[in-house]
Amino acid sequence: MEPAEKPEINKYTSIDVVVNLSHGIVMASSKEIIDECKKYGKKVYIAKKDTPVSQFADGKSMIDLISLAATQGAELHVFVEGDGAQAKNFALRLYSALTSEDSYDMDFGRFAVDGSR
Repeated sequence: MEPAEKPEINKYTSIDVVVNLSHGIVMASSKEIIDECKKYGKKVYIAKKDTPVSQFADGKSMIDLISLAATQGAELHVFVEGDGAQAKNFALRLYSALTSEDSYDMDFGRFAVDGSR
């Protein structure tokens, strides 16, 4: 799970989240996360609490996301490239999805600040 370039964390918007997905991050939820990260178009990393930067999961990699083994209750850090409103809104969308209850139908828009769903 080593990204091609290690992120410089000070250039990222970060948010902490406790996974509430019924089955944790599984293949279906990974696909949804990947699709959203690709739409965002910038780098996104997800890591378990106290994980070194070299082991961050790339938000656009199925293998990385599944390798997190993030079950319900897992504490994660989400790092979204950028520090503006767009990055903050996207971090909030990921928070919304990871705290949904359904691993197979995540809700990315529950807390959207721009009104999108």
